Amino acid sequence: MNGSPLNHPMGKRPVGIIMYTPNGYMSAQLMRPNPGHFTSDDWFKATPEEYGTAASTYFAYTGPFEVEEEKKIVTHFVLVSLFAVAARQ
Repeated sequence: MNGSPLNHPMGKRPVGIIMYTPNGYMSAQLMRPNPGHFTSDDWFKATPEEYGTAASTYFAYTGPFEVEEEKKIVTHFVLVSLFAVAARQ
């Protein structure tokens, strides 16, 4: 910690999963528990406010990863994300 106050953007008990594949790709998804529901059963009919709430309580990204075993470091290279798409250099 650097002395900054703790921040819990997904709440104190987020739920999610991170998966690693044998061929070097990963996927991470994290969300607030009990984010609420859309008014309509058809998510294509959600309001802008409902989409905003859903997006602000969910985070996901995927891409390749590398492991530096000696340094005990795993690096993720984000290719697709809920918020941005990036190209790996």
